[in-house]
Amino acid sequence: LIEKRIQQSNSIMVRILSSICLLAHLVTGSHAAAAPVNAATLTTFHRRRPTTSMLAPAAAAALNLRGGAGPIDVTTAARATNAAKAFTYIALFHGVFSTLAPGPNLNLYNGNKGTDQNKILMQRMAMALLGIGTIGYSCILKNHGVDHAMMLVCLTWAAAIFQTIVNYPAGVGPGKEGDIVNFLATSITAFSIHQGLNWKATAIKAISVYTTVGGATCCLLPSDTAAKVWKLENADNCDKFLLTFGGYMLLALGVAECTLAWNKGTATEAIGRFTLVLALGLVKSFLVTKEFDLMPDMNLPMNYGWLAINSVIAASILIK
Repeated sequence: LIEKRIQQSNSIMVRILSSICLLAHLVTGSHAAAAPVNAATLTTFHRRRPTTSMLAPAAAAALNLRGGAGPIDVTTAARATNAAKAFTYIALFHGVFSTLAPGPNLNLYNGNKGTDQNKILMQRMAMALLGIGTIGYSCILKNHGVDHAMMLVCLTWAAAIFQTIVNYPAGVGPGKEGDIVNFLATSITAFSIHQGLNWKATAIKAISVYTTVGGATCCLLPSDTAAKVWKLENADNCDKFLLTFGGYMLLALGVAECTLAWNKGTATEAIGRFTLVLALGLVKSFLVTKEFDLMPDMNLPMNYGWLAINSVIAASILIK
């Protein structure tokens, strides 16, 4: 009975499509022979795998952000996209605030505004958060390409490093030689992208690796060793704490940038990996290396809040 119903349905569809083809032939006056429409053609049409062009615009956009139609459903794609957008807003707001006002931000977390060196390290940590926010804003909210996002990230880093070089004397913050290298690296990368030079892709990959390695040296080496590598003079406990956490942020940003530079995922997935690295860094600091012991006055509830936010965002994006 079911087969009979299917045959009847196919027969009706064949007649409808044949009528449409005949009508088109009469209207256009075309003398080309129309291709016959049969049940086999109809069956092939029905069994065709759906693509994003066959979906509603909102669903298609969500799937495109995740790399197109695949083994994930629309609900999963929308959840990941919404999580990435939410973290983009959080990163932009907190990144801008902490970059422009590192002293008040230190006071928010630690109860004091800190030294000039503390403020520089807090600003560098905030720049990494602003960087991932910039990637989300450019690639997800505004649908620009990776080149545009990386150019903005490099420009903001170059500006922050330049004002440190100009406004602070030697011996405050990271070594001047290292800052000059960082300024040149970010400036040259931004210039190559803006000018569309044929080596811009190589520059993006190089700066992504440089960010990853720089972050790893800050957070994986013992804090005293990391302070010597980056030539931090007279580093206090707050400096060491900020250096380690700035390393986690830089490492997370480097992972996100490498994801995009080598085309190993979308901007949404890059944000997911950023939050995963940061969440793992917080867990390591709480339970393993216990960097929070360096800061007895630290506002722990706020850091637990960051751990919860990063964990939820990472799970929402990366668990399919």
